[in-house]
Amino acid sequence: MRDKNCEVLKLSRTLYGAGLKVAAVSLLCQDARVFDAMVSAGTPCPYDGKIGAKAKKLWLENPAEAPEGTKLRLAAVKKAQDQNEEVLVDPLDDD
Repeated sequence: MRDKNCEVLKLSRTLYGAGLKVAAVSLLCQDARVFDAMVSAGTPCPYDGKIGAKAKKLWLENPAEAPEGTKLRLAAVKKAQDQNEEVLVDPLDDD
């Protein structure tokens, strides 16, 4: 049986050990729970290699890029529905 959560943790630990800290955090941030926890802690997940305030700005500008189920993405969908707009989501996204 394949445990994807365990795989992600091992891959992230390997990346971190190789000095690729942003990549390790980015991998963990693909999980909505981690993404939301990072936002709540005031340390947004990296966005296209950007960290900190730059990443936060990009996430707020592109909420449809956040993992499915995150508070950010759900708020953007609700806002779009309230305004009768469509949220653009990458059709190739496997979420």
